[in-house]
Amino acid sequence: MNHWKSLVMIREKRMRVENILFQLDISWKLFLDHVKDLTDDEALWCKEQNGLQIQFLNGKWQVDHSQNDKYHESASAAWMIWYTIYWWRKVLDHSFGEGKLNIEDVQWSGSVKQSIEEVDYLHDQWIKKLSGLTLEQLQSKQYTKWPFSNRSFYDLALWVNTELMKSAVMIGTCRYFYKISKDTSENGKKILEYYNEVGSVYSIEPPIPQDLMKVMNVPVTLMYANPATNQF
Repeated sequence: MNHWKSLVMIREKRMRVENILFQLDISWKLFLDHVKDLTDDEALWCKEQNGLQIQFLNGKWQVDHSQNDKYHESASAAWMIWYTIYWWRKVLDHSFGEGKLNIEDVQWSGSVKQSIEEVDYLHDQWIKKLSGLTLEQLQSKQYTKWPFSNRSFYDLALWVNTELMKSAVMIGTCRYFYKISKDTSENGKKILEYYNEVGSVYSIEPPIPQDLMKVMNVPVTLMYANPATNQF
């Protein structure tokens, strides 16, 4: 009886981990797609002067720290990559390390390439840790420390998938606005005026004019969906 119970638990654990990794892989591919060919200059560019940025000041890289730990549309792509490193390192440290990592401990490397390589390393470490847990550990709160501690580790793993997806979309948003900023044509000016008017790239109302979408070849992740028809 115990033998069959163990087999069932092993199968359930495998299914749960496979589900998590399947979702993670979707987020990871989107992240890689949005950071492909990203240069330092483009990454450091920010849509607004008061947006969250990384700047080289007084001989060193300085990272803006958000007061409410929420996402900001005006953050630079570099800041979003740094923030991804920050929360992933903190989750790993609090779940499997000493749990002492603070935001000040996570610095910008000064290079987009090196920073993406660090995200890649964290991605691999996370998969190793996740794959090594038992079903009981996945279902328990034993390794759930940050950013919440009142849910199972399975839920924490799903949170990681969602955060990575959000990071990827935000980086894509930054690159989209960067592309617009370099367009000095009348169409480019119209798009900038439109976004300044509606205030957010994520607004559903009003829907983005189709002619502007065709002009700038808007990425799927940034399109507006009509909630009535579920059509873009």
